[in-house]
Amino acid sequence: RVGNVSMLLSETTRPRKLRDVIGQESVISKLTRYMKDPWNTPHMIFSGPPGCGKTSAICAYGREVYGDNYEKSVRFMNLSGERSVQTILKKVHGVCKYYHEKKGTKGLFICDESDCMTSEAQDIMSHCVSLYESRWIFVFIMNRLSEISDTLKGICEIHQFQPIKNPEDLLSRVLPKEISRKDASRMAEYYSGDLRKILN
Repeated sequence: RVGNVSMLLSETTRPRKLRDVIGQESVISKLTRYMKDPWNTPHMIFSGPPGCGKTSAICAYGREVYGDNYEKSVRFMNLSGERSVQTILKKVHGVCKYYHEKKGTKGLFICDESDCMTSEAQDIMSHCVSLYESRWIFVFIMNRLSEISDTLKGICEIHQFQPIKNPEDLLSRVLPKEISRKDASRMAEYYSGDLRKILN
């Protein structure tokens, strides 16, 4: 619990630094390099199975780049239920037309469940990226890269996340001690290595 609010274990154990993200060495290596010159960080697509660290990686990047300005410089949009052209126009334009708070860097706009967008919404999103790229870095998180248009792929750097191997190694560090490594291994198998589902 945080104060009077109950927090999911998947949130309270989310890595806060890039070095703490496990199993995605190639992606973390690139993000670490971009962190040294955040102004030139490209727009990105994070694709891979659920619970493998896509959101954790970009949040850790954001926390290291923006520090105390994280809440003001990072914007989230979940597109699973809001994927229409009207939503994109209203919400993306509504946020991106303003400059974010930290001088010397661009803001970070994270679009989760991006593979839920309609083809028309993806066209509008591609236009928004081009229109606001001087102010914002867009990161699109998804499970199915095949659902994304060539136009959007063409303006983003694509990072493929891999399923986490031996997730019980991480689980044994964050789960209550009453849960044995054998039980953690069973949960990892049952949920196909999806750390978010296991922890929740």
